Amino acid sequence: MFPEPLTIGICALLALVLRRRPLELLVLVQVLVLLVPISVQEYYFPGIHPAAVLIVLYYVIAPRPSANEQLRGVTPGRGLHVAALVLALFSSDLPGELTSLTKIAVTVLLAPLAYVLIAWRTIASRPEGVKRLRWALFGLLGFNVAFAALQQAFSSPVVFEDINTAYYNWGVVTSGRRAGLMGTPLDLGLLCAVCTPLVAAVRSPTARYVLVATCTAGAVLAQSRTALIVVVLVAFYVVLSDTRRLVGNVIAGAVILAGGAYLANELGLFESIGSRFSGGYGDAYRLSAYGWFVDNYQSFLIFGNGPFSDPRSTGAITSSLENTYLVYAYNFGVLFALALFAIHLSYAHRAGQSREHRSALVVACLVFILMICSYSGVAASPQLALILAMVAGQALLGHRFVTTSGTTIRTVTGRRDSSAGYRRVSKPKDG
Repeated sequence: MFPEPLTIGICALLALVLRRRPLELLVLVQVLVLLVPISVQEYYFPGIHPAAVLIVLYYVIAPRPSANEQLRGVTPGRGLHVAALVLALFSSDLPGELTSLTKIAVTVLLAPLAYVLIAWRTIASRPEGVKRLRWALFGLLGFNVAFAALQQAFSSPVVFEDINTAYYNWGVVTSGRRAGLMGTPLDLGLLCAVCTPLVAAVRSPTARYVLVATCTAGAVLAQSRTALIVVVLVAFYVVLSDTRRLVGNVIAGAVILAGGAYLANELGLFESIGSRFSGGYGDAYRLSAYGWFVDNYQSFLIFGNGPFSDPRSTGAITSSLENTYLVYAYNFGVLFALALFAIHLSYAHRAGQSREHRSALVVACLVFILMICSYSGVAASPQLALILAMVAGQALLGHRFVTTSGTTIRTVTGRRDSSAGYRRVSKPKDG
């Protein structure tokens, strides 16, 4: 176990070492988010998740861009971030809940904002960097799905079994669902669902097929209902997005779908997955919890009950609210939840302004929002908020210019600087 001051010190040192290597820093943050689940983080790094600490410290330590490189006018939802912080502050019992409030504020609000700003600033000067970020995310997806397959083969979590069993009410080994290194099967399903639309940004047909198959296999192993539905539906979007190879893509999509069904059958997962779609007590409890929320939201309309509060502790309901926004509405007020929802939509809006692959980025952002509406997600594992930032951070915003004398000048908003003699640089090739 590392004391929190030591964690902050290590992150500060990494931020200093990588202060002029932002792409490597962003990839490292991705690794920490997707390979260090909240259960392991709480055991080894109590406090704020190291990925959130690292990206926020880097934003403070990293050299500031010159005036003509500033991301003027593209900061997503600055006013919404301030409003959300104020609402969270007044909903908390200070100073007793200061630690919990700081954890949520840094991980859910400040860290994603810092990530997208650093990513946009970096890509503005190095457009080829977006490909590295995307493939790093795909690589971590593949690692998690491969690890989930290993868990299925051994019928065991393989690593961190004691930690996960102690942290969660149920363990991966007893549920029959696999999580890779994401902490819970639902988190693995979230990752697979979000990555599926990003496959449309890949040029190579072979790579597309492999990635769609990987996302499908991950959703099957996780046995997440929402993730399975989203992956199948979005896979059709990926197939149809490349009209030049439509027939071949349709055939490949059918093969992948059949392969996923065969995998589920061979692993004996059909019955388990089918039982999840057939409903049962879980759905009834969830509907009861939603009904309770509708009947009682007026009591926490403006201010909530404090960080990590749970209506189950009062006996009001017997199931979790199973919706990130509803959980935060109870914690910090309905207005905070609406502000957080608007912040997430603002990331999707900025992703829609990308010069390349905008539809893939927007769909991925919207899939993230849909997924955390179906379970507590970010409320249970706050570092998952950075997954949305990883997607929105891939947007190529504005334009890149060079002077006729050869000096590189970048204007992110597309406005010309006072200097004369610009010529447009061609779009970077992406794969």
